[in-house]
Amino acid sequence: MVLLVPPARGRRRRDLGPDSAVCLRPRRTLFTVGIIAAATSLASVPAFILWGSLSDRFARRKVFLLIGFVGSGIALFAMAVSGNMSQFYLANLLAGFLGAASGPAGTVLLMETSKRSNGPRGLRS
Repeated sequence: MVLLVPPARGRRRRDLGPDSAVCLRPRRTLFTVGIIAAATSLASVPAFILWGSLSDRFARRKVFLLIGFVGSGIALFAMAVSGNMSQFYLANLLAGFLGAASGPAGTVLLMETSKRSNGPRGLRS
């Protein structure tokens, strides 16, 4: 697994070697990497509840799918252009929050459009 992290503060991108964007610097501890990796889950758990209730209230499943997909794209772009670890962390939180919009809406849309005779088999891949 490769974790992309932005370059260290004070270093310009052209001063870095070809593999410096994908490798962890010694001062980036495993704790920091764990916090960044957990940020998506931290944001997505309450977001699933929020997006699911909004999706049920407004019954506009495709809109919430678009919010999830476009929001994930914006968050990934924000991760790519982040200049420091704080920006990267916030972009990761944004990815978890906006990406969660497509989960509940997609599941309900699948259940609403599948035949009832298929039952649980309609949800399997």
